[in-house]
Order: sequence, then structure tokens, then C-alpha cells
Amino acid sequence: MSIGPNTEHPHPAARYGAALLIVLVAAAVRWALQPVMGVAPPYITFYLAVVMAAAFGGFGPGLFATFVGGLLGIGLATMPLEKLLLFTPAEQVRLAIYLLSGLGISLIAGSMHRARGQAREEAARLRQTTEELRLANERLREADRSKDRFLAVLSHELRNSLMPIKHSLQVLDRAPPDGELARRARATIERQIDQMTRLVNDLLDVSRITSDKLDLQHDRIDLRQVVDRTLEDHRPVFEARDLRLEDRLPPHPVWLGGDAARLSQVLGNLLHNAAKFTPGGGEIRVILEQHDGRAALRVRDNGVGIPQDLLPRIFEPLTQAEGPAKPGAEVGLGLGLALVRRLTEAHGGSVEARSEGEGKGAEFVVTLPAEAGPKPIPGGNPAP
Repeated sequence: MSIGPNTEHPHPAARYGAALLIVLVAAAVRWALQPVMGVAPPYITFYLAVVMAAAFGGFGPGLFATFVGGLLGIGLATMPLEKLLLFTPAEQVRLAIYLLSGLGISLIAGSMHRARGQAREEAARLRQTTEELRLANERLREADRSKDRFLAVLSHELRNSLMPIKHSLQVLDRAPPDGELARRARATIERQIDQMTRLVNDLLDVSRITSDKLDLQHDRIDLRQVVDRTLEDHRPVFEARDLRLEDRLPPHPVWLGGDAARLSQVLGNLLHNAAKFTPGGGEIRVILEQHDGRAALRVRDNGVGIPQDLLPRIFEPLTQAEGPAKPGAEVGLGLGLALVRRLTEAHGGSVEARSEGEGKGAEFVVTLPAEAGPKPIPGGNPAP
């Protein structure tokens, strides 16, 4: 683990080079003081060199400085050099004390270096732990804010459905049962109940997926047929909102293994999202393609678009609960697109959102593993 700047961990060559330089400087000082110090023990000037080398480089450089200083000290003590082997017992004792002292200094310095290194590592771990705790705390605060936004929007959505129902019931109490007002009131109640049912179903599905309790019925299905049926189911909604719904489907079946009802829910949620954020007179296009063993289902609209900063988290639960993309657009709970991603991934596929920015529309691409064609039944027709 990297701890701090490089100055705290000099390269070994730098540490040993510094030790040699320090000893040479000490030898030069001792040589310069030779006329003054005379025959005084030369090792005195090398003790400081050993301490400095060990303090800078640790045990190894300190021991290196000790032996180099000892060799230089022997030379200085036995000038001229031809007398190098003519030690006196006193000089031998001084040399032994110097070497043992240098060894002790190096050992102490090495222990101090290891302690400092461990302290730096522990400080780095503490900083990392502190940062992780800070990030976790921020995530908790964001989750709490998301929960508050979700509860606020959920209350708003329920009130938006309950108030028309309450008003319609009051109309039914006063209007003739077969009159136009009664018919409109019943239609309003039915529409709001459908909206509340969709909301509750989304909440239940998110709960099932989160707790890993969502069961998929894996059958061999024709995705083209699923898309066609889903589009027909949603056309009245688009017509009521003055939206054009166009499709481009392949002329042949697109076979894959999956749950037809859940894949219909994926497309339905994308259509609902497109209708919600596309103003009247807009257009939604649904395109189904098959290439290289993959089926691509595209839903494009020319609506309000998606801000670039929202794209990376558009499929996260409660994202839409932060507010609509444009003033006047519908507010949602942010569960529909989260379900799209979870259900698509449960089928071994992926989903991607694309948009050039606000006011420039959006495209959602669902990619699923597809099969080449229907499996034949021995002695019969191909399986549907």
C-alpha cells in the first residue's frame, strides 16, 4: 500500500548512497581536523555519521555507514598506511566499541523506521475508513432524502386519484343513473382505479424483485407477437392523449425464452413512460429488430427528453420521484423504469437509455437473447 509521498520511502540506492556520502563527509571533517585533534580517536567523528545515516535510511544504511566508517577510521588511525596492521590493544578496543555502538544505533533506528512505517500505514487505513464512513453516511442521507421524496410523491399520486373518485361518487349520488354525468363519473372512477392498481402493482413487483421472490414463467415465445398485442392494448391511451403510435416489426417471428406477461410489462412501462413525457401531437415509435442472436426492442419518442446528468441513474428506483423533466409533465414514482431494468436483466438482457438532452426526445433500447427459429416437433409442424 502506498503511504504518503515518495520522500517517506526513499529508494534503497538513495538511502545507501546518502549513508556513504555522510560517512565521506565525516571522514573529510576528521581529516581536516587532524592537525588539531592529533592522535585523538578518529571514531568520534563517525558516530554522528552513523546516527545520521541510520536515522535517514534505517538499519541497513546505518550498519553500512558503521563498517565504512570503521575502515576509514582504521586508515586515519594508522597513518602512514604501511602501519595499518600495527594495532595497539587500545585501538582494537575502540574499534570494537565503535562497531558495537554502530550496530546498536542501527538496530534502534531500524525499529524506529518500522514503527513509523506502521504508524503511516495505520494512519492511511484510518483515513480510508473515515472516507468510506463519510461516503456511506452520504449514501444513507441520500437514501433518506429519496424515501422522503418517494413518500411525498406517493401521497400526491394517491390524492390525485382519490379526489376525482370522491368527486365522481358525489356526482353519482345526484345525477340520473343513465345520464351523461353518471357515465362520465363512472369512467373517471374506472380510470383512477386503473391508475391506482398500476401504482400498487409496481410497488408489489419492486418488493418481489428486491426480495428475490419474483417468479418468471419461461416459455418459448414469439416476441413479435408479444409486442404487437401490447401495442394494441395501449393504442387507446395514446389516442386519448393525441399521440401517434407507430411500429416497425419484422415480417418473421422473433423467438426467445421468457415470460410473455413480464416482457409485455417491460414494453408497457416504456410506452407509459413515453406517453407521460411526450406532449400532445407527439410521436412514439416502436421498432423490433433481430441481429446476431440478439433481439433489440426500441421505443423512441420526440418528447421532453432526458437531462444528461439524469441518464446514468434513470433506471434507479425513485429517480423520477425527484420531479418531472419539464414543468407540467406528469410526476411518477420512478418505479416503472426500475422494473424495466430488473425484468430485462431477469431475462438475461440489458436496457439502455439515450437522449441528446432536454427537449430532444429519448430512446430506450431493450436487448434480449434470441433464438434462430422454432424448434421442430418430430412428425409434426414446428412448435409455435
